Amino acid sequence: MKIPTPLLEKPTSQDLLDAVELMREMIPFFPKSDKAGALIAAALRDIVENKAQLDTLTTQAVRMRKWTGVADLEEVQQRIFGESWQEKHARETAARIEQWKREATARPPSESEISSAVKPIPAIDRKKLKRVKQLPSSREAERVIATAPRKPARTEAERARELEKFQQQVAEYGKKHQIQTAG
Repeated sequence: MKIPTPLLEKPTSQDLLDAVELMREMIPFFPKSDKAGALIAAALRDIVENKAQLDTLTTQAVRMRKWTGVADLEEVQQRIFGESWQEKHARETAARIEQWKREATARPPSESEISSAVKPIPAIDRKKLKRVKQLPSSREAERVIATAPRKPARTEAERARELEKFQQQVAEYGKKHQIQTAG
């Protein structure tokens, strides 16, 4: 039996959502929320390769007695098609890598392909360039930093005031929450 061509196409988002809706109606304890349905549809997209597989998986899945999670669909898929979705993805990834290798070693690009892909560098406007202030060199910047006057972040009197203020806050917190503080 030959499978019709439309069934060999990748399932659309609507196909996946329709399958989830059918499962929602038929499988006990299947999630009812739209968010869960969207996540299950995304998992279905990873599990099946075409509409025919989606139809077959859906037909088998609605026979489940109880929903316990997406792993149920993966088990049904492995039982029907003989490979897990992880094996399928590994196979597809290996095929993509081989395709990329073939494309990379096929032939180098021609001069015309390179010239059409490379964009020319725009001309520099010398007038605008003169208006830009010249930045100091790193040695000049280091010299300026080294000779800059330094002052402490706080004086001793400021440190003492901050410490006293902090101790008052700790004491107030201790009183409020009935905590004994040392000192």
